[in-house]
Amino acid sequence: MSLRKELLVGVLIAGVTAMSGVAMAQGVATPRGPNPTAAAMKNPVAADAASIERGKKIYDAKCANCHKADGTGAEGGPGESGPPPSNLTHAKLEHGQSDGEIFVITKNGVLPDLYMPMFEGVIKDNDIWDTVNYIQNKLRKK
Repeated sequence: MSLRKELLVGVLIAGVTAMSGVAMAQGVATPRGPNPTAAAMKNPVAADAASIERGKKIYDAKCANCHKADGTGAEGGPGESGPPPSNLTHAKLEHGQSDGEIFVITKNGVLPDLYMPMFEGVIKDNDIWDTVNYIQNKLRKK
């Protein structure tokens, strides 16, 4: 087999493998309620004024479109026909309310329909933690 054919076969196999991974991920629903593994995660970013301010900027740019600036959630989100975005001001959140649970939902989204999109690769982990600090300290009523 020529090098060119081997490369083409390799690219095709990689593409099919990637698409299979997406299909499998889409078939797994994000469970509602507490996530003990995520809840055990410790926030590595101190919730100081600088972190909260950075988190507010990220929230305003990436989250407020669906969850509203005040965190109360907008019915259906922009162009969505799915469930309304979570009201982040509630004491109890749908997928858990610990720092780690909010981090995991923000990073991985809510499967299978991704009404809450994943921000992995879009927002750096430390920036997600800053956003968690903003949500926990400025939006939520504990």
